[in-house]
Amino acid sequence: MRIYSIFLFFINILKKNLIDLLWAFSPSFFHQNKKRPNKSKLHQLLLTFLITLLFCLNNHFAKANNTMQLPLYTRGAKIIDSRGNQVLLRGVNWFGMETETHTPHGLWKRDYQQMLMQIKSLGYNMIRLPYSVQGLRSSEISGVDFSIGKNRELEGKTPIEVMDVIVEEAQRQDLMILLDSLRLNDERIPELWY
Repeated sequence: MRIYSIFLFFINILKKNLIDLLWAFSPSFFHQNKKRPNKSKLHQLLLTFLITLLFCLNNHFAKANNTMQLPLYTRGAKIIDSRGNQVLLRGVNWFGMETETHTPHGLWKRDYQQMLMQIKSLGYNMIRLPYSVQGLRSSEISGVDFSIGKNRELEGKTPIEVMDVIVEEAQRQDLMILLDSLRLNDERIPELWY
């Protein structure tokens, strides 16, 4: 809580110096007739320090909120981890296993481990992974690039084995997976897909 109040203090200082920031980052924002506010070098250094500090604090909060201890449970309207800390679930959808490729989309271009790392680095902590029952019963996958070592762990796997590999890697990277049995077949979206 103490760090949060310090963070708010710096936000207020930043608001008071917004004009200086606009001048620093976009002088063309103002008319050329107006003169730049006359501020000392020390004042400019202080603003630079405050901006850097705000970015660091923001990263600190993002990392602190990403670490949670399973299992999760609810207390009223809040989601709580096993340490009693409130958890904010920030999720992204990674579709594809419910389609005819039977794998998450994008693997024809990128490695699944790198994609999971990027999801984590963007501040997400949960991935919705929709699938079709027909896809999990299939014996083949498609739409995956195995060249130059990319996605090597997925080569020769069935769709359910691909799902296992992705779930295990997500767990290793502290990402949760929400499995979604979206539909029965993978050829077309049924009229009552919901």
